[in-house]
Amino acid sequence: MLRRSIQNWIAVYLISMLLLNAFFALRPWRDVRIGMPDFTTFYTAGKILQRGKAAHLYDASEQRTIQEEFVPASVSKRGTILPYIHPPFEALLFLPLAAVSFAIAYLIWLAINLALLCSIPYCLRGFFPAINAMPHYFWFFAIFGFFPISRALQQGQDTILLLFLYCAAYATMRQGKDAYAGGLLGLGLLKFHLVLPFAAALLFSHRRRFFAGFLPVAFILGAISVGLVGGSEILAYPKFVWEMEHSKGYAWVNLSNTLNLRGLLYEMFPAGARLQSIALAALSVGVLGAAAWFWRQTDDLGPGKDRARSDFDLAFAVLVIATVLVSYHTFVHDWTILLLPVLLLSEMLLSRRSLSSRARVPISICLFAMFCSPIYLLCAFRFQHLEVFAYPLLLLFLLLVSSSVSDLTSQT
Repeated sequence: MLRRSIQNWIAVYLISMLLLNAFFALRPWRDVRIGMPDFTTFYTAGKILQRGKAAHLYDASEQRTIQEEFVPASVSKRGTILPYIHPPFEALLFLPLAAVSFAIAYLIWLAINLALLCSIPYCLRGFFPAINAMPHYFWFFAIFGFFPISRALQQGQDTILLLFLYCAAYATMRQGKDAYAGGLLGLGLLKFHLVLPFAAALLFSHRRRFFAGFLPVAFILGAISVGLVGGSEILAYPKFVWEMEHSKGYAWVNLSNTLNLRGLLYEMFPAGARLQSIALAALSVGVLGAAAWFWRQTDDLGPGKDRARSDFDLAFAVLVIATVLVSYHTFVHDWTILLLPVLLLSEMLLSRRSLSSRARVPISICLFAMFCSPIYLLCAFRFQHLEVFAYPLLLLFLLLVSSSVSDLTSQT
């Protein structure tokens, strides 16, 4: 257990990050009222369903018509709309919120997100003995001191729901209930680019029961989507998303704010689109393949011992990090799901399990960088290059895999 003086310093640091996050999250309330946050896209989807126009959910002109009705100032200020590009079934979550004004709907969604965040410590406490040995408020300082979470709250994003589903899936997998975990992450397909890489890597592990839960939920959500918007719209959906992702007419399409391998390669080869694509494909296969192999080696150790549990935690953290790195579309609020691997690695550092001694210092530095709000703010507002955060994340991934691979192979 950490000495009280060290705990106090950590508490002061986390409180400082929390207050800084709160200051920058609360400051632009006027922008919230006029519809600048990303929540506008979800409210738009709810409005389209409310008006019985589900078949036009991915009609850009219909989305523009609705946004110009309830948030005309944001459309004018931004110069374009915020298009709804998420799967059809997610729009159902926001149908009830379409019955109230935009500002009220935003506040209700904010309250739901806060409730989900506050429930995470109670979902995870049984698996984090070293962190639990510290005062309970450390959980909440860590959650609200993490800048991506602050950004997700401010933007009214759905990544906090995905974080909750990842935490619940982790807890159920630790209890040996892989099918339940698969079902939970199946619900996470509302952000499929942050779930499918994780599921794909598990195809190469012994945890096949995961798909006994994942596939039925995915099928049901797919059926709901088809019933909601129709088969032709479903077939056109991939093209719509691809066009929205690559259209320069939308202000949010900016690879300088993409915190993953794609953003990193854009910074390295800004003028070489073909080279970017080739390098991205090769790196993504390598990162996801390494994470899948690492998970497979961990599974081969077998359950029932502290060492095996520690290696499972490490493999889970590695796979979530790999998922974020290879995801095609990742902004700072999507980093919300990285809170879980950060907590897992912090638990290992505190309990001195699994991580090799030579890797502890560089891993701690990477975690510090990911938890330092001033760095995010400087990169976002001063330099406008958030993609540089892919460097510490990739370094963290390489450190975790390289420092543990020899230890894992020696046990198999």
